[in-house]
Amino acid sequence: MSPDYRTMRCRTPRAAYLGIALVIGLSCTSEPPTNEICETAQCRQDIVMKTWVEDQDRAMTILAELSDDVERIVAISKLVDLYPAEVGGLCHLLAVGHSKDRCELAARRDHLHIKPPRTHEPNRRSRNIFGGPLEDAPGYTSSLTDVEPDMGPCRDTPDTNGCLFSSALNHARKGNTRQAAALCKSIPPSGDPPDRWRSECFFEAAERRLKSNEKEGYRYAADLCRASGLYRRFCHKHLMLLMSNIAPPADTRSPAAWATLTRRTEVVRERWGSSPAGETLVSEFWAMALRRSMKTVDEVSGDVSDQVPAEAVPHVRAAAAARMMALGHPGVLHLQEWVAIIETALARRFHHRTRTMRRQKLKPILRIWPHWDVQDASLTVISYGGSAYRLLADDPKADIAICVLEAAGRLDPVPMSLLVEGSTHPDPHVQWTANMLIKWLESGPNAEHLESAPPSNPPEGLDERP
Repeated sequence: MSPDYRTMRCRTPRAAYLGIALVIGLSCTSEPPTNEICETAQCRQDIVMKTWVEDQDRAMTILAELSDDVERIVAISKLVDLYPAEVGGLCHLLAVGHSKDRCELAARRDHLHIKPPRTHEPNRRSRNIFGGPLEDAPGYTSSLTDVEPDMGPCRDTPDTNGCLFSSALNHARKGNTRQAAALCKSIPPSGDPPDRWRSECFFEAAERRLKSNEKEGYRYAADLCRASGLYRRFCHKHLMLLMSNIAPPADTRSPAAWATLTRRTEVVRERWGSSPAGETLVSEFWAMALRRSMKTVDEVSGDVSDQVPAEAVPHVRAAAAARMMALGHPGVLHLQEWVAIIETALARRFHHRTRTMRRQKLKPILRIWPHWDVQDASLTVISYGGSAYRLLADDPKADIAICVLEAAGRLDPVPMSLLVEGSTHPDPHVQWTANMLIKWLESGPNAEHLESAPPSNPPEGLDERP
């Protein structure tokens, strides 16, 4: 006879042994069972934890048949702490509330499912400012420096971490930054890495704080990101993603929207002062804004170039090249032909009226070459698409060629003929980009997606409408 997890008792032919029989392999015989008999909530939780590691289906059955809702909440909360990538199937067992909310968040936040990658310091001999820690300017004082942990109303709740997490987000949403930080600081270490949930609390709180008041909330949101430990870099980047999401379609006249975006970059620079971090984040901001803006058009134009500051124009080129290559036939044109077509497209104007744009979720751009490979002090690195990076060339034609190569390296299949052409380009920035892409594509996981066919004549009409 198998144990009845709902009544937590096992009946034998001789007698009914009262108590909980949540043990693996427990069987009923005429003799008293020799396995451990669970009579406490802690014992039952330990059994769930052990079973989860060995047999998740059986552990889910045990959890579903627990008669005490509080015990179920405590057990699932512990699993969320330790195994956020695996708990998606448990959330339906929880009633609506902070425990269920955190369970569902754990299932959908991909960065909780992996260990954060090792951070590489940028090469100090170059102008490469990407990839290293975002350091505050000397003398900057965070608004949260003196905040002490405070569990508030969560001290005696069954799911302490779920309560702390939910309460922190509610305070951040209301603009109560210090209270949110005090609650996040109260989340104890658990799992691997141990600071995952405290870091995630600050990360989520920063997003909520920004949304509560975008104009004045950025500094406080950035301070929350500053405390987000494992996810500090992700957090700061995500604030740029949120602040740039009002970018209008690139073929419209929308001066008011672009003026608002420009003011947001000024807010970012004001927060970071003399720290290079401000320039890093502004570069990512424009890269994401222009990428989002250009993705909505069927025919590329240069309308947006007239409405953004000069520092954003290189990101217009990158977004235009990526969009045109996605719409066109990248493997049938030579590199210089692509440069000429993109130049022509960016020279035309449509002056379409402003239209409402459905917000799109931007997928991360594949990072092909590592930023720490930039050794030459004459090379300048800027953001590419918001999550990767590229070289910036002073000559606009060369810069468009770089954008073509970076876009080509992310196509499937990759038109290797374009990269080979770039490796002999007269501009050293273009050469460097082509050689770096070839090196990493041929040695990395994308090697099987390379296309070695040489370019042929373009299809008729391609140069008229990419």
